[in-house]
Amino acid sequence: MSSLILRMLTSRVVKLILILVLAIPLVTWFILRASLVLKVRNAEALLSQIKALRLRESTFQDTKQLADQYAGRVDYQGEPCRFEKCTLTIFLGSGWTEQPDYIEEALRFVGIRTYWVDGSVQVRDGRIMETGFEVYTEAKPGSAGGQWLGATAKASDHFSRSDYYYGRAQGLDEHPNRRVIHPHLTTLGGGQVLFAEITADSTTTEHERAFDFRLSCISSLKGCSELRELAPSAWEDFMALSKEPERRIEAPRDYGACSTRSLARIARDMDDILLVEVQKVFPIESMEDGTPQDVRFRLVEVLKGQTNKHLSRFPLEIPEENTKADTRNSGLPQSMFSPGNQLVLFLRKSEVDFIPYPHCEVVLASPDNLAVIRQTLAQLAQRMPISALTEEGRLLP
Repeated sequence: MSSLILRMLTSRVVKLILILVLAIPLVTWFILRASLVLKVRNAEALLSQIKALRLRESTFQDTKQLADQYAGRVDYQGEPCRFEKCTLTIFLGSGWTEQPDYIEEALRFVGIRTYWVDGSVQVRDGRIMETGFEVYTEAKPGSAGGQWLGATAKASDHFSRSDYYYGRAQGLDEHPNRRVIHPHLTTLGGGQVLFAEITADSTTTEHERAFDFRLSCISSLKGCSELRELAPSAWEDFMALSKEPERRIEAPRDYGACSTRSLARIARDMDDILLVEVQKVFPIESMEDGTPQDVRFRLVEVLKGQTNKHLSRFPLEIPEENTKADTRNSGLPQSMFSPGNQLVLFLRKSEVDFIPYPHCEVVLASPDNLAVIRQTLAQLAQRMPISALTEEGRLLP
């Protein structure tokens, strides 16, 4: 009798052990999966909060309220957060930690993968002037894009570099408030990342498309396999631009009056804008004909920024009047630099003073050009949408 009871108990213990052996991994997997789904939902909530902030309108107090909700996950970049200046980043996700390869492979096999997201905010003088959101995740094994995928979006007061030459190459003549940067492979592990950027003057549609993130694939069992799963609208915009290489990267054109939209765009984005009067042209004798000549200016008015870091004489590409060179590379017309002519110079900080080619960064100070520039700067200062950057690209009546 006792032996029978012993056998029954032994059988039950064995069954219990087997159940535990099977149940513990299953429960652990369920907890990890539930945690991943919950964290992705938290990331989606952060995305919604970042998208709700409005450049030039949302305030320092809005920023502090957002930071308080994520206490312990906020990085202030080592600087105090003040009304005058505050930069913060909110980090979420599982992070990129060092683990044995076999553990990473096992977790990946059961749908648990490394990822991280962050939302960022910059405040200047009590107003939010830049917001951003980015996500990086391990890709589905065997994905064509590499071992990881990333997508970022940024909305800022203006593009960090949007002069005529680069802006034209990036399609900003057609879309002055939005650009999508080519995804690229990294040298560390291999992967792809897509950058989308818009400005405060963007339309509601442009804002939605730049910040159109789909994070659900991160918490799915199969994982993310393509960039278009993470940022579908930005990927569509990128593909649309990449199908028109001839339109985006053209041969240099003859210099002429800048369009209203281009003039307003670089007025918005350049650091310093000066109204000057030509005094004298000094040919550089040691260089070949048609190469840059030194031009001396008299400052008439600072339209934007400052002048103390710029020269009073600039090397400009001015051809000889009788030149027979290819007109596509003829530079600025010499007639522009007759003494007494007034010009507008668009300049960037911390760079050597010169006017690049093509030359939309130096224009005649005609009444029409000055009207575009002055209205753009006035609307920028008042934190208003810039009317010359609308689809019609027209000045307000």
